[in-house]
Amino acid sequence: MKTLISPVQSIPVSTFHDVAKRIPDSPYDRLPKYAADTFRKIKRGDRNAPGIMIDVHAHAFTYRNIPEDFLKYRRWLSRTLRKAAGRLFKPSFMRAFEADTPANVVKGLLKKYFDSPYHNFAIKDTFIVLLMMDMERGIRGAIEEPFPDQVRQVCKLVSDFKFTYDGKTFDGNKHLIPFLAIDPHNPDAFKYFLSAFIKDVNLTEVRELNGVAPFCGVKVYPALGYVPYHPTLLEVFKVCEAKGIPVVSHTGGHRTHASYDAIEVLYRSKQDGVDIDKRKTISLRGMNKSHFSRFFLHPHHWKHVLDRYPNLRLNLAHFGSNADWYRYRNGNNSMVHRTKDIIRGYKSVYADLSYSFYHKVNIRKMREMMATDRDVRDKILYGSDYYLCDIEHQSVSDFYNNVNEIITDSQHQRQLFYANAIDFLVGK
Repeated sequence: MKTLISPVQSIPVSTFHDVAKRIPDSPYDRLPKYAADTFRKIKRGDRNAPGIMIDVHAHAFTYRNIPEDFLKYRRWLSRTLRKAAGRLFKPSFMRAFEADTPANVVKGLLKKYFDSPYHNFAIKDTFIVLLMMDMERGIRGAIEEPFPDQVRQVCKLVSDFKFTYDGKTFDGNKHLIPFLAIDPHNPDAFKYFLSAFIKDVNLTEVRELNGVAPFCGVKVYPALGYVPYHPTLLEVFKVCEAKGIPVVSHTGGHRTHASYDAIEVLYRSKQDGVDIDKRKTISLRGMNKSHFSRFFLHPHHWKHVLDRYPNLRLNLAHFGSNADWYRYRNGNNSMVHRTKDIIRGYKSVYADLSYSFYHKVNIRKMREMMATDRDVRDKILYGSDYYLCDIEHQSVSDFYNNVNEIITDSQHQRQLFYANAIDFLVGK
């Protein structure tokens, strides 16, 4: 039986925290200077602040970053997702789709925004939160471009990327806001985290991190076989809370997951007020996608984290799956309810609209929710989930236009498209 084992980190916890003290305290110091200045103007209510939009959920990875075994658990995938997954491994398709490199992914997304009449009307600047994925720990098989190569490409995007289209310009060093993927099964997770956020520290093989700290936040994907209160993640989240580093976690559908027979789940709990790290092996044989999803992606796992670090700024991405929203719309218990519980219970927890909201009926339900529930209205974020939803659902152009056409209240649009995102990125 092939079991996913949680490794010991390559540097001690004490060293990690000693070095982490050198991370700048202000979130503005981690943002591109242009973005930081723009966000400050908006926070101050400056009338000269430009009209902006922030997409908090776009992707940096390509088919080259996906392990081969991703296609081998087809019994877990729906027919639509099997078809989409197969496309991800066809270089010709991804080149045609403009998703064969991170630079082309960003270009493809920007073209869709810049072509939109809603975008052209009032928006001067577009900011993109670019999320990495470290899939090679939880999913077995060969990989064309390992995680260090993905980091290299993101660093180059931030420093060198420039794009002009239909009179609009986008510079990586002004408008890109990258989030580093942290997987506790990566024995160098501590090293990458420190190297990503401290300019004069580089403990990795990625030379592009020398003298720079281009990352602004952290991305985690528990469906790859870990819970958020894994001891390694708790140490990272402790620093994230102290330094105001935002975190995005996948909590939606169950498309991607570990490809092992069993997972050794490492977690931290309190007994008589003392932290104790425990291990539990979970067999995946015979477990269907719903069971897997309910366990690893359940938003209530985050209570174990947030009770320790209540000021951690967290985005529970996707706000549940489309199936969850179907149940929610029909008055049945769902992950949407559980996500709302977390949003209401913790002041710095947000959720984005990506993936499930390509269905108009869910956008209409969100409009209703924003009108009646201030906790949601102040915490909801716009995210495209580009490019995955373009393959599986519909064009992000249609999604973006639908959101603009359905959620028409000007204050709600302001909160959805940038105001709440700024609070998430830098704090209220």
